[in-house]
Amino acid sequence: MTTAFAQVVAGEKVVTSMDIQLMWILAALGTLALIGVFVKMTKGFGPFNLRVIGIVLIATFASLLGLREGGSLTAAMGILGAIAGYLFGLKDSTPQQ
Repeated sequence: MTTAFAQVVAGEKVVTSMDIQLMWILAALGTLALIGVFVKMTKGFGPFNLRVIGIVLIATFASLLGLREGGSLTAAMGILGAIAGYLFGLKDSTPQQ
Protein backbone atom coordinates (compact mmCIF):
# COMPACT_ATOMS: atom_id res chain seq x y z
CA MET A 1 0.00 0.00 0.00
CA THR A 2 1.43 3.38 -0.98
CA THR A 3 1.66 6.28 1.40
CA ALA A 4 -0.71 8.48 -0.63
CA PHE A 5 -3.30 5.69 -0.81
CA ALA A 6 -3.03 5.11 2.95
CA GLN A 7 -3.58 8.83 3.56
CA VAL A 8 -6.68 8.82 1.37
CA VAL A 9 -8.05 5.77 3.17
CA ALA A 10 -7.39 7.44 6.54
CA GLY A 11 -9.29 10.55 5.40
CA GLU A 12 -6.27 12.84 5.32
CA LYS A 13 -5.74 15.34 2.54
CA VAL A 14 -2.97 14.43 0.16
CA VAL A 15 -0.91 17.44 -0.85
CA THR A 16 0.15 17.05 -4.45
CA SER A 17 2.74 19.02 -6.35
CA MET A 18 -0.13 20.72 -8.20
CA ASP A 19 -1.49 22.07 -4.90
CA ILE A 20 1.92 23.42 -3.98
CA GLN A 21 2.37 25.02 -7.41
CA LEU A 22 -1.08 26.61 -7.23
CA MET A 23 -0.29 27.99 -3.79
CA TRP A 24 2.94 29.57 -5.06
CA ILE A 25 1.10 31.01 -8.08
CA LEU A 26 -1.53 32.62 -5.83
CA ALA A 27 1.16 33.97 -3.51
CA ALA A 28 3.00 35.45 -6.51
CA LEU A 29 -0.19 37.06 -7.85
CA GLY A 30 -0.91 38.55 -4.43
CA THR A 31 2.64 39.88 -4.23
CA LEU A 32 2.37 41.40 -7.70
CA ALA A 33 -0.94 43.03 -6.77
CA LEU A 34 0.61 44.46 -3.61
CA ILE A 35 3.58 45.79 -5.57
CA GLY A 36 1.15 47.38 -8.04
CA VAL A 37 -0.66 49.08 -5.16
CA PHE A 38 2.62 50.46 -3.81
CA VAL A 39 3.63 51.72 -7.26
CA LYS A 40 0.30 53.53 -7.75
CA MET A 41 0.38 55.03 -4.24
CA THR A 42 1.47 58.66 -4.40
CA LYS A 43 0.51 60.38 -1.14
CA GLY A 44 1.89 57.99 1.46
CA PHE A 45 -0.07 55.87 3.89
CA GLY A 46 -3.45 57.53 4.23
CA PRO A 47 -6.67 55.79 5.26
CA PHE A 48 -7.62 54.98 1.67
CA ASN A 49 -4.20 53.50 0.84
CA LEU A 50 -4.16 51.43 4.01
CA ARG A 51 -7.64 50.13 3.18
CA VAL A 52 -6.53 49.06 -0.32
CA ILE A 53 -3.40 47.36 1.03
CA GLY A 54 -5.48 45.58 3.67
CA ILE A 55 -8.01 44.35 1.12
CA VAL A 56 -5.26 43.01 -1.15
CA LEU A 57 -3.62 41.22 1.78
CA ILE A 58 -6.94 39.79 3.02
CA ALA A 59 -7.83 38.54 -0.46
CA THR A 60 -4.43 36.90 -0.84
CA PHE A 61 -4.51 35.26 2.59
CA ALA A 62 -8.10 34.10 2.17
CA SER A 63 -7.33 32.47 -1.17
CA LEU A 64 -4.23 30.79 0.26
CA LEU A 65 -6.21 29.51 3.25
CA GLY A 66 -8.92 28.28 0.90
CA LEU A 67 -6.36 26.01 -0.76
CA ARG A 68 -5.26 24.46 2.50
CA GLU A 69 -7.93 22.30 4.05
CA GLY A 70 -7.60 21.93 7.78
CA GLY A 71 -9.54 21.77 10.99
CA SER A 72 -9.11 25.46 11.74
CA LEU A 73 -10.09 26.70 8.28
CA THR A 74 -13.48 27.99 9.45
CA ALA A 75 -11.97 29.95 12.33
CA ALA A 76 -9.24 31.44 10.15
CA MET A 77 -11.72 32.47 7.45
CA GLY A 78 -13.95 34.02 10.14
CA ILE A 79 -11.09 36.13 11.44
CA LEU A 80 -10.14 37.20 7.92
CA GLY A 81 -13.80 38.04 7.22
CA ALA A 82 -14.00 40.21 10.32
CA ILE A 83 -10.87 42.10 9.31
CA ALA A 84 -12.18 42.54 5.77
CA GLY A 85 -15.52 43.82 7.10
CA TYR A 86 -13.68 46.34 9.24
CA LEU A 87 -11.60 47.52 6.28
CA PHE A 88 -14.63 47.86 3.98
CA GLY A 89 -16.59 49.66 6.69
CA LEU A 90 -14.05 52.42 7.40
CA LYS A 91 -15.37 55.89 6.71
CA ASP A 92 -13.42 59.06 6.10
CA SER A 93 -13.37 61.48 9.01
CA THR A 94 -13.15 64.50 6.73
CA PRO A 95 -16.41 66.38 6.16
CA GLN A 96 -17.77 66.15 2.62
CA GLN A 97 -19.13 69.19 0.84
